[in-house]
Amino acid sequence: MAVDEIKIRLTAFWVLILTVAYIFLGTVTIPVVLVIDFALRSFNLGKWSPLFRLSEWTANRLQWVGKPVYLPAKRFAALESLAGICAGCYVYDWINRLSR
Repeated sequence: MAVDEIKIRLTAFWVLILTVAYIFLGTVTIPVVLVIDFALRSFNLGKWSPLFRLSEWTANRLQWVGKPVYLPAKRFAALESLAGICAGCYVYDWINRLSR
């Protein structure tokens, strides 16, 4: 299954923004939103993820065109937004090698 790389990076960007907002504001609702969002994405319900939906809206509004990438490795790509380094991809590949 493939997903748009721009939307994945935008989702990671929103996770980063919410994390920084939580550090400065300490609002309890932010971790709740993040936990719900990660849970939805982990159970293949990413289309209901509030951050992914926000990313879709942002990408469409800005008319950014991405390229399709393999979804399972990108599911938790929260470090990828700015650096282009997908720690989740490395972990995914490592787990796949161990399970063979």
